[in-house]
Amino acid sequence: MRRTGWLCLAAAIGMALGQGRAAADRLELAYDAYNSGFHIMSLELEIELDRNSYDVTARYRTAGVLSWIWPWESTARSRGKVHEGALLPDQHRVHSRVRGRERTVEIGYREGQAVAVQVLPPPPQDFEREPVGEAERRGAGDPMTAILAALREAQTTGACAGRRAVFDGRRRYDLEFRQLAFERLESGRQDRFNGIARACEFTYRPLGGFLRRTDDSERGRRVRTGRVWLAGVIPGAPEAPVRIEIDSEYWGPTIVHLRGAVRRADARQDERRLAGAVRRGD
Repeated sequence: MRRTGWLCLAAAIGMALGQGRAAADRLELAYDAYNSGFHIMSLELEIELDRNSYDVTARYRTAGVLSWIWPWESTARSRGKVHEGALLPDQHRVHSRVRGRERTVEIGYREGQAVAVQVLPPPPQDFEREPVGEAERRGAGDPMTAILAALREAQTTGACAGRRAVFDGRRRYDLEFRQLAFERLESGRQDRFNGIARACEFTYRPLGGFLRRTDDSERGRRVRTGRVWLAGVIPGAPEAPVRIEIDSEYWGPTIVHLRGAVRRADARQDERRLAGAVRRGD
């Protein structure tokens, strides 16, 4: 699955991000992705969200045979404030290693607008990628913040709907969400969830940051679709994706399964207590 497929995966996993709580609980989710029966990727998420701020970290890497053919690991983190119900990003960072080559993105924000963008390698050296101009990225959030905002709204309305503008440092695209029906999922060899889940459709619509090479540019401009099933897996926690399907034009759909979920209560307070104990020498 190409890079746009992983962007769709990030969009779907973002469905786990729900309403904020008074305390900064940390929700930890783990997923495995399969294509044609082969394990191709593993992903871990750490999500902290309260009434004043949010902090989301995603770690993903290729797995199985694909890790030998296309070794890739990446860590992405988005942090920001919650102001009058709106999410305002402060910083978005991504560090990746693809076939031994380092790739980084750093975006700084002021009042929710990107004011500083550093990307390595820069667009002209990134497979001859077209740069995304300031006007094009105006009003677009980073991927995690945009998805979090969409899903907070979904938690309020009870339905997946709407469109979010996204700029990830290299590409400009829209993410669209549409409510489907409730379905019963059966557990299996890879599926651990058994029960009723809410199905949503998502669409990745690319708008900028295309590669200039003809074949890659045409592929990069194609709209991608997929489906995600949401259900409560931890009492008192927001709904989380329990199954995701991402359409592919080559090898059939990539299917992502929830491997595990843990909620750690008031994670930031625990970290403060630990730091205090270290200073005291406890």
